[in-house]
Order: sequence, then C-alpha cells, then structure tokens
Amino acid sequence: MTDDQIVEAALAILDRRSKQRAQPIGATGDAVRKIALELNDERVEHLVCIWLDGSNRVIASQRMGQGGIDVMSFVTRELARAAVINDAAYAVLVHNHPHGDSTPSDQDKEASARIQHFLATVGVCLIGSFAVGGTTATCCLTGRVFDLAQPVTQSI
Repeated sequence: MTDDQIVEAALAILDRRSKQRAQPIGATGDAVRKIALELNDERVEHLVCIWLDGSNRVIASQRMGQGGIDVMSFVTRELARAAVINDAAYAVLVHNHPHGDSTPSDQDKEASARIQHFLATVGVCLIGSFAVGGTTATCCLTGRVFDLAQPVTQSI
C-alpha cells in the first residue's frame, strides 16, 4: 500500500466516523486530524471551520479562507454567516502551516481571539482554533500542542 493509499484510507475512516451523527466526536481530535491530513500537502495556508451541534456532533466542515505560504485572508462575516446557516452551537477552526511547524504566529493568536469574540455574538462557542503542521496541532487560544500521530484521549 502506498503512502497516498494509506492517507486516503485514513481519510475515509475519519470521514465515516464524522458522519455517524449518533455519536459525538470524542475529543475533537478525529476532526482536527482529518483536516490536518486533508491540508498536509497544500502549498499555501487554508482555513477550515468544523461546525458542531449542541451535542458536539459534526454538522459540516468548510474551507473558509486561503492565502499564501505564511499568511491567509478570510472574511469574519462569512464565518458568522456559515455558523448561522449550519445552525452550529460550536466551532473548531483549523489552518495549516505549509512550512510544517504548528507554532501559531502572533497574528494567528490575535485572529483566533477576534473570531472567538465575533462568533460569540451570534451564539456560537469557538472551542478550538488550531494551527497544524507536520504531525502536530497547536491551539492558537491556549498554546497546547497535540501529537496528531497519537490517539487523542482528552478534549482538545
């Protein structure tokens, strides 16, 4: 089995898990891991938002922004619009760092805090905003680092 086939198989498993609406996503880790795999080979930054219902089940995931190798643009208003359209209670943001280092920049941290405040005005709680690179995800709000190659046993 080639590396690409392994990644495709992993994505299929994670996609199937996220579509099992009867089960809440365990620790948000499966969803973040799935997006990290999808964005792994991208050469520019992408922002993906995972919308969750009140029981922590995935409603949808949407690419909300795209940028260059170390910068990205998106419209905050569009995030709020998508949250309302999806009837989301919670959101998780994931963006990739094509250079492979998941350490959030100051701009990542500031944008995450602004988005958290903005989404709250429409009744949506931002439960995580992650920069992913290589096999790690770092929360832009808390600074916690997660090894995506390991099972996530606690809430992200």
